[in-house]
Amino acid sequence: MVLFDYRLDIENPLENCGLLSKDLGVILIDMQKDFVQGIYPVNHKQKILQCQINVFNECIRKDIPVVVLESLNHGKTIDCLMEKINAVPRGRVFTKTKSSGFSNIDFEIQLSHFEIRQLFLMGLYASYCIKETAEDAIKRGMKVYVSKSVIGKKHYHTQDMNKTWYDFHCSFF
Repeated sequence: MVLFDYRLDIENPLENCGLLSKDLGVILIDMQKDFVQGIYPVNHKQKILQCQINVFNECIRKDIPVVVLESLNHGKTIDCLMEKINAVPRGRVFTKTKSSGFSNIDFEIQLSHFEIRQLFLMGLYASYCIKETAEDAIKRGMKVYVSKSVIGKKHYHTQDMNKTWYDFHCSFF
C-alpha cells in the first residue's frame, strides 16, 4: 500500500502521518545539483528542501535510517541535505545506474541490514525514479509512503506526480 499526501503545508510528514515505526527507513532519491536546479516553481524548491530537512531532523532524533540514492554521472546530493544526512546515525549513500534504486543490489542489501520494510520516499520525479523505486519495493512486499511536500519536479514534467498510478495504488491521509 502506498500512502500519498497531497498537502503541501506539512512541516514534518513523518510525525504528522504517524510513520515512526521501527522498520521505517527514509529514502532520498536524486537530490543532486544537476536535478535540483530545475525544480519548478522556484519557490517550491525551498519548501521541499525545508520539509526534507525536517524529515532528516526527525531521523536524527529517532535514529531512523536514511538511504540516499544518486544517479550515476549527475554529481553528489546537494550540500544542505548532505549536512543533515551525515548527522543521521544510520545513513548510507548509493549510486544507481537505472531509475529504480533496486538496480543497485547493495541498496537492497542495506535495506535488509537496517531491517527496513517500510519506505518513506523523498526526492525528484514522482513519475520516474520515485515511482520505479516504489514499484520495485511493492513487488518485494514492502510498504511505500510518499508525500508531495517532499517531492520536487521539473517544469517540463507536466504529469510528474503520475496521478493515475498513485491514485490506483494509494490510500489518502
